[in-house]
Amino acid sequence: MNNPPPPGDNPQDRPSSSRPQHFSVKGRARGRSSGKDKESEGAPLRVSPPGRALEPRMGSLSLADSPPTIDPSGHQLTRYARGDGNGNGNGHGNGNGAPTVARPPIRNADRYDFVQSRGDNPTPKGGESGREVSLYSNYFSVKTGQDWRIYQYRVDFSPVVDDISVRRKLIQNFQKPISDGGLGKFIFDGYSLWTANKLTVGREDVITLTASIPSEPTPFTLTIKLVDELVPTDPHILILYNNIARSCLRMLRLVQMGRNYFDPSTSIEVAQFKLKLWPGFITTLRQHDAGLLYCVELTHKVIRLETVFEIMMNMRSGMQNRGLPLNQIKEALAKEICGTIVLTVYNNRTYRIDDIEWNDNPNSKFKLADGTDISFLDYYTKRYPKHPIINLKQPLLISNPKARDIRMGKTEPVKLIPELCQMTGLTEQMKSNFQLMKDLGTHLFQVPQVKLENTASFVRRLTDNAEVKSELQGWGMEISRAPLCLQGRVLKADTVQLVNTRAPPGQNKLAALNVDEKGDFTNIFRGGYHMLSSIPLNNWVIICTSRDAQGLDNLVHIMQTVARQIGFIISRQADTVLLPGAFPDAYSKTVTQVMNKHQNIQMVFVVLPNQRLDSYAAVKKKCYLEYGVPSQCMLAKNVVSRSVKTIATKMVIQMNAKLGGECWNVHIPLQKLMIVGFDVHHGGGGPGSIGAMVATTTASFASFYSTVSFFKSREELSVNMSADMGKCIKAYRKMNGGALPNRIVFYRDGVGEGQLSFVYNTEVEAMKSRLQEVYAAEGKDEPMFSIIVCSKRINTRIMLKTGQNKCENPFPGTVVDSQITLPERWDFFLISPMARQGTVSPTSYNVLFDGNNLDANKMQRLTFKLCHLYFNWSGTVAVPAVVQYAHKLAYLTGLALGTRANEGLSHLLYYL
Repeated sequence: MNNPPPPGDNPQDRPSSSRPQHFSVKGRARGRSSGKDKESEGAPLRVSPPGRALEPRMGSLSLADSPPTIDPSGHQLTRYARGDGNGNGNGHGNGNGAPTVARPPIRNADRYDFVQSRGDNPTPKGGESGREVSLYSNYFSVKTGQDWRIYQYRVDFSPVVDDISVRRKLIQNFQKPISDGGLGKFIFDGYSLWTANKLTVGREDVITLTASIPSEPTPFTLTIKLVDELVPTDPHILILYNNIARSCLRMLRLVQMGRNYFDPSTSIEVAQFKLKLWPGFITTLRQHDAGLLYCVELTHKVIRLETVFEIMMNMRSGMQNRGLPLNQIKEALAKEICGTIVLTVYNNRTYRIDDIEWNDNPNSKFKLADGTDISFLDYYTKRYPKHPIINLKQPLLISNPKARDIRMGKTEPVKLIPELCQMTGLTEQMKSNFQLMKDLGTHLFQVPQVKLENTASFVRRLTDNAEVKSELQGWGMEISRAPLCLQGRVLKADTVQLVNTRAPPGQNKLAALNVDEKGDFTNIFRGGYHMLSSIPLNNWVIICTSRDAQGLDNLVHIMQTVARQIGFIISRQADTVLLPGAFPDAYSKTVTQVMNKHQNIQMVFVVLPNQRLDSYAAVKKKCYLEYGVPSQCMLAKNVVSRSVKTIATKMVIQMNAKLGGECWNVHIPLQKLMIVGFDVHHGGGGPGSIGAMVATTTASFASFYSTVSFFKSREELSVNMSADMGKCIKAYRKMNGGALPNRIVFYRDGVGEGQLSFVYNTEVEAMKSRLQEVYAAEGKDEPMFSIIVCSKRINTRIMLKTGQNKCENPFPGTVVDSQITLPERWDFFLISPMARQGTVSPTSYNVLFDGNNLDANKMQRLTFKLCHLYFNWSGTVAVPAVVQYAHKLAYLTGLALGTRANEGLSHLLYYL
């Protein structure tokens, strides 16, 4: 099994980088239907794209959408209801065959929550500090008419038609130009029709059309009436925008995988490693401050050329040669396969594998929609003859239904054939292969110039396509072929503060050292500068295997030397324990032995032979859960590395931080301020997902309090978050002689696009209530409180313009707060680290609530300063340090600990 690397102990670890109005845009039709049809009751409306293949499910045959009813002769049974248009049909109508108000159809509608976080008298979100720079972006302007808008019409049917698919067939007859008697381009969800064409003059005017279908000789009357006009800034129009964007991608004959689209016809094969890359495109169409913009981000899907069955057989053969019993082989195969994403070779759909069904094989049977039993072998042979199944004894793969599937009534898991599935993505072993990553890096991590050219090339391909052109023209749109140029600013480089040992007596020993334009301050400790404070390491032990003991004495000597140079005293270790083998139990037992043998151990230092998670987790659990003592892990290969001095320097800084020392800080003029960071981790063996909160506790902003909580729902997360905020305030009060913070700035990571409204309406309100309680109990006024949502995983890319169509990565401190920002938000993009590979990704900051009354310059400057305080990297990082610390804490808890660490560690950065 390939295990993930131990999180956090790598010294070269670099992180990647008034109440608002709320509109929840849901893809549900709202009507008063009294029938049993789920779609008429407001369930999500979905249309199966042409050619989407069927997948067998246990007990039934399931489509991506609900399958049509099939009679024994194989004919589709059309379901529609007759009525008189006055509510006297079969109980499914509301008197007119359609609800009064309908919302556009959309998959994953929650992604388009719209939060108006800027009030009636908003703070100007454009800053002025810093030097101006010209930038390129991966956005393209979309031209529309001066009074462009979308018209929403209600469509009534007489006789009343209950079946949405029949309604769509009837209205589809009019999907043609108005000059040819049609309605022009439109989208119809079964109830309402959206178009950029004004079909009627007055609001009370109606259009009456007649249509029929082959299976029913009696014609139907369609009555179309205007119900709403949507301007470009209307939040509900987001759904329409992205339906249009996806429609254009389908016209390029791209393959949809998940939310994104890929082009297998231009795949890149890496035969040496049995991989291929599918180029892909992530696109969004949305109203921004500069108008309607089309965002294009390039991506790739890594496909392994080996099938899942081949991988299973290779693993099984190797384990059989080692004499492992069958139950252990099955367990190892399940660990390797479960949790991965596979691609079906016959229809290019992806599934997450949750289990392996060892008792089933291709000859096992399932039921079709009509109740007929059929074997998987016969089903695939008939439906996909080009993909024969060879091995009839192979087990089947299980993919459990997602929450969305369950909401739609699909509760049975999908069963897949290993021979017909290819694994996607890279294993940890592949990621550690230098030559492989070097070969892939050219494609996966494109430099700005290449990314800009490839992005523009795709947009040209899109706009040159006749079908796409016609589609966009039908909606009154035209996409620019040139990427949008932006005006941004580069904030002044900051300084970090250290202790100047050469300062004359009586002078301030704090020295402010400049950070270079690349955000790097690796060399600041040269010239007699020490860390702000350190905790002498007097009592510690080393645990190592006998095979990896070579070089230990030299390592300790180097650690002591470099530590002394930066003001950190490391004494000779109290004990060195050599293990005969690298087994998790051996590490766990040895930690217990040394803790019982030696009193007041400050740190356990462990040299690990490899990146196996089980050994790493054994050390962390024993140290952090049982004994509450910091530990430091180091890979054996680094002990004898040529770069051991560089590694040791970074490691001793990390060790000092774990002991409670303050490594450096930056000057932040705001008084009695507490900075809080929060992130979440999903997965792991704990009692739910993990929320981690880290807060500063001193005026230096270099001491921290950390806590974690577990949650199974967003509501539980909100309760835990407010409770954890109370813990942070208590910790701050303890460190400040009973004083409470006057200001709190809260940076929240781990928020999906569809969760913004919940964060504000629930999480923020819960925390504000908690703050009121705590401060009221102390007889104090509640503090000034601000919350900023930061998002790293975004599709926006910003490049420094160096000439016409020439660009490179921007400098750290580059801010964009106009044009590509959103009109309903106080938001900005900040690039804080320097990219070492590929194109840098900015972080998006969305100020949901600001009770501190900070203007744009101060908010941006504060955020950039906080990106200098991550002690695992002597440079700027992608997010404020408290957020990165919260991420590391949540990750360690979920991956290795599974529960809360000993409370005695809460004031230490033990998770670095």
